[in-house]
Amino acid sequence: MHKTNFNIQGTIPRTQTFQLLVSSGIPMLDKLLGDGFPIGTVSLIEEDTYGTYARIVLKYFLAEGVVNEHAIFLASQEVDPKEIVAHLPALIKEDCLDMKSSPADKMKIAFRYSNLPTNEPKVRHEFGHYFDLSSSMSRETLEKVNVHCWPRENDLKSISEPGYFKNPAYQDLLESIKAEIKNGGYLLSDTNPNGNILKIGIYGLGSPLWMSNCRKESIKDLRKFLYCLRALLRSALAVAVVTIPMHLYNKFAANTYRNASDICLRLQALAGTELEHNKYLADYHGYFHIDKVAAINTFASKCGGAVEYMFKLRRKKFTIEMLHLPPDLEVSESKNTTPTLGCASNSKHLLEF
Repeated sequence: MHKTNFNIQGTIPRTQTFQLLVSSGIPMLDKLLGDGFPIGTVSLIEEDTYGTYARIVLKYFLAEGVVNEHAIFLASQEVDPKEIVAHLPALIKEDCLDMKSSPADKMKIAFRYSNLPTNEPKVRHEFGHYFDLSSSMSRETLEKVNVHCWPRENDLKSISEPGYFKNPAYQDLLESIKAEIKNGGYLLSDTNPNGNILKIGIYGLGSPLWMSNCRKESIKDLRKFLYCLRALLRSALAVAVVTIPMHLYNKFAANTYRNASDICLRLQALAGTELEHNKYLADYHGYFHIDKVAAINTFASKCGGAVEYMFKLRRKKFTIEMLHLPPDLEVSESKNTTPTLGCASNSKHLLEF
């Protein structure tokens, strides 16, 4: 049995399950997942209709890897991977949770309630960082990290046979990831394994650009790719986050993709739905669902049950919060049918005296 190195920068061990974890770059998401993504797993993000928010979550994941000098492998046929890397959010050095509130903020509530806990507890990174979406990482920071983008020029043109997949793009991507893991020394079976982590990000997998002439074969290719990728990462110091436009597939195909992954996250945007103009959800941009959590080396589940979470995008940050609906106090006094008791009531009641 090979020993896992628990001293890699940007990782934290979970001693209960003998797992090595990396941060997602989002504090609340780390908390919901039990401190982060386990090494050797594949996390699936079901994209919103336009894929905007899923790309932001992927950027946080990659930015966290760049800060910790982890190797990056980014693949996409929807957009140029180099454009995603060039616009990764910049690091916030100071802890924003420790910043003192201004006197104006303190005047918003009574002084006797200032020390009471709020609905959302302050979430702190134990080993992660905070990022600013309004600015991008410097070129000097990105040059310190080994970044591999797929596809490169003439990558797909050199493929003559599809191999195990009808679409040669899946075959080439899988072989490229396998070569990166082997040549970079990320296999646990290596005599001198690389003391680093390989973070794999795949954006827009299974989009129309990945589909072949037969839709049935395209569904099989995507399912087969996810199973092969998960089997490959089980024996490597690597972790993958894959975004899929699940709204393009039927329910049966979507369930097979969820079963082929370890963690399933789903982004449901409010834009374009009947909840878009709901006044109680005006501060949020959509629902954040956790449909599946990795249960490796354990029978316990980290799912939050019936608790609902929302996400919102601000100019500088993407946050996840627990949904707290206010009470409906807009009851017209003219339509108040609540019976009044006692001798002070104006209308008679059976219990009055």
